[in-house]
Amino acid sequence: MAQLFGNPTMRTSTLKRLAATIVILMSMTLICQAQEAQSRGAVPDAARSSTTPPVAPSPEPKQPAATATQTGGVQHQPPDRSDTCCTSLVKREEKWNGKDYAALLSGIAGMVGSFVAGIAVWRSGNTSRETNLQKANEAELEALETKLDKFYGPYLQLSNTNRLIATELKSRRPNPDEMRILLILLNPQWKDDFSKGDIAQINEIVSLDEALLKLIQNDSGLTGGAVQPYLWRAASHFRMMLLAHKGELDNDPLKYRSYVYPRQLDEVVRLEMHRIRERIELIRRNPMALHPPMPDLQIPDRLKMDPWPGIPS
Repeated sequence: MAQLFGNPTMRTSTLKRLAATIVILMSMTLICQAQEAQSRGAVPDAARSSTTPPVAPSPEPKQPAATATQTGGVQHQPPDRSDTCCTSLVKREEKWNGKDYAALLSGIAGMVGSFVAGIAVWRSGNTSRETNLQKANEAELEALETKLDKFYGPYLQLSNTNRLIATELKSRRPNPDEMRILLILLNPQWKDDFSKGDIAQINEIVSLDEALLKLIQNDSGLTGGAVQPYLWRAASHFRMMLLAHKGELDNDPLKYRSYVYPRQLDEVVRLEMHRIRERIELIRRNPMALHPPMPDLQIPDRLKMDPWPGIPS
């Protein structure tokens, strides 16, 4: 039944057929009742239209009471006509008339009406449930899209821009894979080792770091629990970058090595965005279904961060 009435087109056509059936049955009931009433009223009308006065029936001659006779010592009882009369009366009463058919059709119409009413109640309950599920799914969709639009998307865009500038800058330096801009900025004379264009690039990287830090401060509440530890590390890195650029930190690279940018973060953010987009696609495919809870983000071992100094893992 759920499959039959789950399709709106099939549900509408089926209910129309049932409604037509009820109308036909009720019409047949009214016709039979009208014919029965007409047949019952025909005899009195004919009697009223006749001008011949009724003739009183003549009394039948009294028959001698039937007595039992004995023949050869056997007593014979006269035939009882009452059984034959009762049998013929029962047979006449067993014949259906228009009233009986009308009652049968009325019962069938009532059963069909009850069936349709039950379907209507069932569909009403299902419709209310589907409406509530649709509203819940729409609210979840809005929340997921807000995460993408207000945090993950902007963060990845700024971070990728920052990474491209830093990668190009490092590519022109010896040992680019080991170069960390934060550790370079700890040296008060760092500008002596760079050209004017390199200094402008480093200043732009610091500016992007400041924008990323504000984004984390304002909208990191939209992120999941698995991503937040990476963002905390990134926020610490951005703060140290701003302080180092202002010359407010000691020239001790070993002391601040833990504050370098967590390179795993960008890939973790991409994994989280992929998880959110899969959930959005699932809900959009069936917006009125009850979906299972969204699975947690599973971070592979290759993207795990090293323990923070002084904090047990």
